[in-house]
Amino acid sequence: MSKKKTLLNLLISFLIIAVLCLIVLSIKQSLRNKELTSQLSTQKIEEDNQLLASFVNCLQGEPSFDINKDPKDLYFITARALIDKDESGCLEISDQQAQKHCLRDFFRFTAFDNPNVSESDCQKFFSEKNEQLFCLATLKKDLGTCSLIETPLKKEICKAVASLDSKYCESLSGDFDSQGACSSREQGQKSIQNTCGIVNQEKAKSLCFNNFYLNKAIREKDVNLCGKIDIETTPFAVLFCRVLLSSNPQEDFRQFYNDYSCYVNYAAKVAKIKNDSSVCEKIPLKDSVYQQVYQDCLSQFK
Repeated sequence: MSKKKTLLNLLISFLIIAVLCLIVLSIKQSLRNKELTSQLSTQKIEEDNQLLASFVNCLQGEPSFDINKDPKDLYFITARALIDKDESGCLEISDQQAQKHCLRDFFRFTAFDNPNVSESDCQKFFSEKNEQLFCLATLKKDLGTCSLIETPLKKEICKAVASLDSKYCESLSGDFDSQGACSSREQGQKSIQNTCGIVNQEKAKSLCFNNFYLNKAIREKDVNLCGKIDIETTPFAVLFCRVLLSSNPQEDFRQFYNDYSCYVNYAAKVAKIKNDSSVCEKIPLKDSVYQQVYQDCLSQFK
């Protein structure tokens, strides 16, 4: 009996030790989990703070550009070159296609004040024949040269711009092949391209009127005409128009950069960190160009 009692006591002691060991292991694991959670929480807080700091720096600091990360930065580089009246910013772009795009727009919008512009200048900046003809016709205000352009929509836009007569836009009807008639700047999209597919009559007229008002504003040096450009379809054309003609181009540039770079790129993340859906409302063109960005931002609060 004594022997059985001894064995029972040993068994009980063993079980107690086992339970104590499990309790100790559980406590250690709990402490490790808490430590890991704390580390992750600290890391998340640091990451969130870094992002918020980057957002504030975007809004208040010197604008920075990287077309590899954000292709629309190309248009900010072009706008800065137009403000400075210096194409060196374009020449610093490493991507050759983007550099040519920047130099082409810089030339296009500064050539009106240059009485020595010649056909060779248009050939220098534009490789495609219809583009060369458009360039020469609009700079020399020559409707005859516009007639040589093969693309119908491009030809009518050329006539409107060369003559500064909107009747060529008003008379457009039917669908058009947009080859050479629109670019990523006019669509507000992220790629650099020379076409936006087949466009219907409404889109064709929009492209034509936007080109018409942009060039009319520059020629007549009338910043009020910038307001007639449809910002829903051509936000960067509006930017170019304003930095060329505004009494305070730096301020216009800053506001545009804050809206179209800082809020477009950061709003969704900042709204989530702050748990504040009102940040989403700062995204520009919520019903058109950046509709998806806006919807993604709001979807975090559903």
